[in-house]
Amino acid sequence: MVGAKWFVFLGGASCLSRVDRMLGRLRQKEPTKLVPIKVGAQLPAVDVEDVQPGEGEVILSLPVSTDELFGPGSGKAILFGLPGAFTPTCSDVHVPGFVRLRSKFERAGVRTIACTSENDRFVLSAWNTTMEGCAGVPNTNVKFLADADAALATALGLREDMGFGIGVRTSRFALVLDDGIVTHVATDPGMNVCNATSAEKILEFIDPDLAKASSLASVSPAVAGGLFAALLAAAAAVTLSPSILPTTTTTTTTTIPVNAVRGGAGASKGAPPKEVMKSIPSLGDMKDALRGLSYAPTK
Repeated sequence: MVGAKWFVFLGGASCLSRVDRMLGRLRQKEPTKLVPIKVGAQLPAVDVEDVQPGEGEVILSLPVSTDELFGPGSGKAILFGLPGAFTPTCSDVHVPGFVRLRSKFERAGVRTIACTSENDRFVLSAWNTTMEGCAGVPNTNVKFLADADAALATALGLREDMGFGIGVRTSRFALVLDDGIVTHVATDPGMNVCNATSAEKILEFIDPDLAKASSLASVSPAVAGGLFAALLAAAAAVTLSPSILPTTTTTTTTTIPVNAVRGGAGASKGAPPKEVMKSIPSLGDMKDALRGLSYAPTK
């Protein structure tokens, strides 16, 4: 029905043909014909600008060579690139991920983390000042390297045509370096995908055990709230129906099997029903669930 409404609104087939002609005249993406850097290669020496967060109209930008940052003796480092400052995925996911995992990367032996894009010093300085709001914590570890003329991205062979309205930009990539030698290359296509190049994936490559421990510890608030509400509802169910407690022992601890929490086939007969064990993210929903809780214990 939505498609039909739009069809009528646009004036039927004649209007759709006009839309096709309009979209057809916009240029399509074109290959850049660059050869991406490979594992085992030495990071090329290119001059960039190390941009600090701005304060008012004051911009602090220091010219520096990538050889100084990532050359021999620099140890383990990460250089990641992205299409542009203030773009949604770059601001909400890519850079904040590396900012939040600072301590984990330090424990993994990473000395330097730097981000590069084809923006000038003014844009990157302004963007850097917003990172605390994006990441939820201050940015104390990620350097911002301005590659305004795309010299670094071109030397790396990591540029991509993002299409009409955006143009050719730095690809979304992440390099792991050891004394300037590339040990890992990850790329994601386009403007919106951040998977292989994410901070979590790069940490997983550098230190799988640390990444696993980090993922287990970083349970989202929604999931944690749901689990807490489910356990509270289960406890209320036990209180409301005391006859389901074990009668062959004086122990008052009730064990809730994992399958019972998930509502699986292996749930024990004495466990609360699946409806009670569902994740309940809000207090209001939890109250409603408890208010309507009633079931007969299995005899």
